[in-house]
Amino acid sequence: MGKVIIKTALKTLLILILVALAAFAVASFGFPQHMATFFENTENYTIAIKYASLRYSYTGDVGDLARCAEDAILSDNDGYIIEYCSSLVKHGDYESYCGQMDEYYSTGDYSSYTQDYNQYIYGEYVTALASSGETQEAVELALSANGLHGFGRGNALATLALWAAGNGDSETCSLIVDAMLEITIPESDMEYFTSIIQIVLDVAE
Repeated sequence: MGKVIIKTALKTLLILILVALAAFAVASFGFPQHMATFFENTENYTIAIKYASLRYSYTGDVGDLARCAEDAILSDNDGYIIEYCSSLVKHGDYESYCGQMDEYYSTGDYSSYTQDYNQYIYGEYVTALASSGETQEAVELALSANGLHGFGRGNALATLALWAAGNGDSETCSLIVDAMLEITIPESDMEYFTSIIQIVLDVAE
């Protein structure tokens, strides 16, 4: 009698496991955006990226790709940051998406947010590149993202400069100084520009 009870219990347990696995598979492949949210809420961004990427493979939507890039940034994984930020900035709808995000962050609880979305993405992208040894490309991309006219707060080149100085990277700081000297600076940006270039000059070779 005891053996029958044990066998029945094991069969029931096996069925429950199979049902749970089936439910997990359905959720993973059918609703990857919800799975991404779950892992984001637990701060497991490495797994969240996988689900966000699966969702993007279904939709091709720039918002889903941006989610991949943002999760990659939060994961602090240079390889993922480079992969997804690179794809994001090349997306055909990237520019319009940046406009939407800037508008979103300019209202309500985010009204004090001053860094534009494009500079945020490029700042993280170029920092990951420099961290991976692609220094020259990082500086060139940062300068391109900022442009040759103006030096707004939180721009990609400033983000890279602060990273390089914080890591005592004299070679990168030297390249950044050269890049910054190519920019025409309006009076309104001069104070910020001066503060950033002084930081890198203190470390540059």
